[in-house]
Amino acid sequence: MFKQEMKQIVRGLRRQVATSTMNIFGLVIGFTFVILVGIYAFSEMNFDRFHENREAIYRVELSLPDLDLCTTPGIMSSWIKGNIPGVVHSTRILNDEEGGMTERNIVYNQTKYKVDNPLVVDADFFSMFSFGILSGEVRSFYTDKYSVALSKSLAGRVFGKENPIGKTIEYKGEMFTVRAIMDEIPQNSSIRFDMLLPAANMPGYVTTGWGNNTVHTFFQADEFSTYDQLQQKLSNGMIAVFNSLGAPEVAKSRSYHLNPLAKIYYSPNSHDNLCAHGNRKITLMLLTLVLIVLLIALLNYANTILSRATESIKKIGIRSVNGSSRANNVRFLVYQAIVPSTIAVIFAFIISYLLKNILGNFLNISIPDLKFSYFLIALSVGILTGIVVGLFPALKFTSYKITSSLKESNNAGRKLNRLGNVFSIAQFAASIVLIISVFTIYKQMNFVFSESRKNLAGGAVIYMPVANRSPQTAPNIKLIEETLKQLPEIKNVSTSLHMPGDEHYSDFRIPLLKNGEEMVISTYRNMVGVDYPDVMDFEIAEGRFFDSDIKSDYMSYIVNESLINKYNIDDISKVTLDGAPIIGVIKDFHYNSLHNTIEPLAICYEESYQSRIVIKLASANTSLTETIKKIINTTDKIDNAAITDVYFLDQHIAKLYEKEIQVSNILFALALFSILISGMGLFSMSMLISKMRTKEIGIRKVNGAKISEILAMLNKDFIKWVAIAFVVACPIAYYAMNKWLENFAYKTTLSWWIFALAGVLALGIALLTVSWQSWRAATRNPVEALRYE
Repeated sequence: MFKQEMKQIVRGLRRQVATSTMNIFGLVIGFTFVILVGIYAFSEMNFDRFHENREAIYRVELSLPDLDLCTTPGIMSSWIKGNIPGVVHSTRILNDEEGGMTERNIVYNQTKYKVDNPLVVDADFFSMFSFGILSGEVRSFYTDKYSVALSKSLAGRVFGKENPIGKTIEYKGEMFTVRAIMDEIPQNSSIRFDMLLPAANMPGYVTTGWGNNTVHTFFQADEFSTYDQLQQKLSNGMIAVFNSLGAPEVAKSRSYHLNPLAKIYYSPNSHDNLCAHGNRKITLMLLTLVLIVLLIALLNYANTILSRATESIKKIGIRSVNGSSRANNVRFLVYQAIVPSTIAVIFAFIISYLLKNILGNFLNISIPDLKFSYFLIALSVGILTGIVVGLFPALKFTSYKITSSLKESNNAGRKLNRLGNVFSIAQFAASIVLIISVFTIYKQMNFVFSESRKNLAGGAVIYMPVANRSPQTAPNIKLIEETLKQLPEIKNVSTSLHMPGDEHYSDFRIPLLKNGEEMVISTYRNMVGVDYPDVMDFEIAEGRFFDSDIKSDYMSYIVNESLINKYNIDDISKVTLDGAPIIGVIKDFHYNSLHNTIEPLAICYEESYQSRIVIKLASANTSLTETIKKIINTTDKIDNAAITDVYFLDQHIAKLYEKEIQVSNILFALALFSILISGMGLFSMSMLISKMRTKEIGIRKVNGAKISEILAMLNKDFIKWVAIAFVVACPIAYYAMNKWLENFAYKTTLSWWIFALAGVLALGIALLTVSWQSWRAATRNPVEALRYE
């Protein structure tokens, strides 16, 4: 029986090959998006789950009145191990990139290699976390400060096919011996590294005091300790510590709390320079979009089934006359829905494998490798889709009497067709909402990048992070700066501690002396070289820039208009900041994202603590590739390990809006997928409608109807559906985009033309989809049409 039914279903697909192909292709598009984005979202929600001891590992974090930190004093690790019962292991971790301001290089055979996330760790690190060791040993981390463990990928880049164990590399001017090679870090690990060094290399950060919050402290508890118990012991212990130091007010102003490893990835901590962080809103949005695409695909598939309601009900009547029971008819119709959806899943999985990297790069997400288990899950979803979509029509189609099923005019079929029209409206409404969202986000992004460039240099500025920064390398940095100024391709060079687009400037509380009264103000601060204002194209509003010939300018300040306005400064010559004069005021520019208002900024002329070399090109039209090669060659001749890479200021600023760019790309992909699915559904429906109205078209043509009149008759329903969908979609999109724009302190407006353009696009797509089939039906010979039955 099953075999016979499958043959009938396959024959039916072959007879209606065009509509069957459109139906399956629509499902393939939907399932491809669901598979790829669904796997990514699932991976995001399972970060750090691969650690065997994940449920027992915690990080100690610090909350201050106006700041949250995920770092603690170096003494915290040993204190926890000695004072909290139930702690099995404890480790300190230091990101040696100094918060991302300074990048690192290693040198092997006189060739430098950039290091991403070099970590300094205690030996307990290897016992707590489930990072595999491919070769070598880490016991030397207890005794030899010049041991180093490399990741598999870094070892491959540096040593190629050589055995790295026992080889020496240069790092920060010292020689280290490679003792171990670590296995590849899992994609869903929030802690990422490519080099590990022993904790003996962080003596400057590990103090006996409680005031230097520089290292990450993790510990592992035994199976008998609960989170509440550990948190209570930590809180009580810290109160006792600061009371014993005679600083009870400190204990009241700060609180140490535990963050379980499994929750770190979604923790909102912008000051974390160790762990990768995801955005729960993005993940939930992706899951929502997966459901929306799946729903659109289901509606489209259900719509095509319902559009054949009259034909299907008649077939069921014939089967019933021939002795088929209702249960058999229901099963047959469900199978008829399952087969195309199963075929679609198989093709979707193949396409997903081919598109994984392309879609991942476009959406700026890392999609995990496709496994066979994922295929089985997808296949189950495909089968379930067929059951869900096919069951309701099957129960409905088989509920009618045989006599009414076999009637030429079937009112039941027409009623179900009207339900299909509702599905079409819902599909197009979703597509129009997505189109409006994409246009609005792109408009806001254009506004953001335009505003970000005001009073600030853009594409003509590049910068180089200073690698292995130390007092010993400072003379080399000065020599590099002066040498680069001699290159004809370069207009000016300077240095700075921070760059516009950094996640956060240094937020300082600085004494301001005004009219003989001193107040402590809060301001963002940057320390720069003398030519930095010129390199960045700052616009002076009052006073002047720094001058190296004026000795008193060293350690003086230039401030922005926001600082002047906030603290009501009328005359900068009568004001000092941190004991130094303010010599100039620059026009406001966005040094952080447009999500926030511009805050006070103080720029200090101080060249002894820099992390970037900033370069203003002589012309933006010069050959950038050749210029950058020349810059790197020049710096390498002076100090081979001085810099790691070259970056563009524009690209650095754009990173502030990665989330928004990612959302816009996701919505663009979703809009494209939903339009394709809807288009496939419309094409399939237009074919079925044209077929059902073949006799009517022939009669109208015989009676003198024009082709244009036939086209209008066939297309008016589709136009009506789009119009209703537009009316439904506009208020939804308006509300959603208004809420999204509230995230920005500076934002564009919702223009009427965006809504109009979205409606025109949706209408154009609908008409282009159905017009070809309508044209075929309208231009058909009426004699053939009247012979149809």
